[in-house]
Amino acid sequence: MWKILTVCCLAIAFLCCATNRKAFSEQGRLEIVAVDSTNDFYVFKTRRSSDTVIVVAEKGNISMCRPFKRFIIEDSVHETAKLKSGSAYVWIGFNEFTINDIKVKKKGELAKTVTNCMSFTN
Repeated sequence: MWKILTVCCLAIAFLCCATNRKAFSEQGRLEIVAVDSTNDFYVFKTRRSSDTVIVVAEKGNISMCRPFKRFIIEDSVHETAKLKSGSAYVWIGFNEFTINDIKVKKKGELAKTVTNCMSFTN
């Protein structure tokens, strides 16, 4: 009797953990819709539910990641008011920022960046 009860409890616990893990992993990712490139940056147009999120990465930091995986891990995205262009920093603050006709960020928000290959997942 105890063996059957123990097996049932373990099975229920396993199923609960498996479904919670799947729901968590789907919520914490940004799907890459398009990738643009400038001299110093990769610009990822991503989608989270119905929102469009623009994520920037310095080419020098993630050049070894190509080809890029399908998703960006949301916890690895950082917000910043400056971007490194070449050897100098460009302060962009909360203004709209466009490079080579590619919109890097909207007005009123900080730039969202990723810094390494561990930010990408399938």
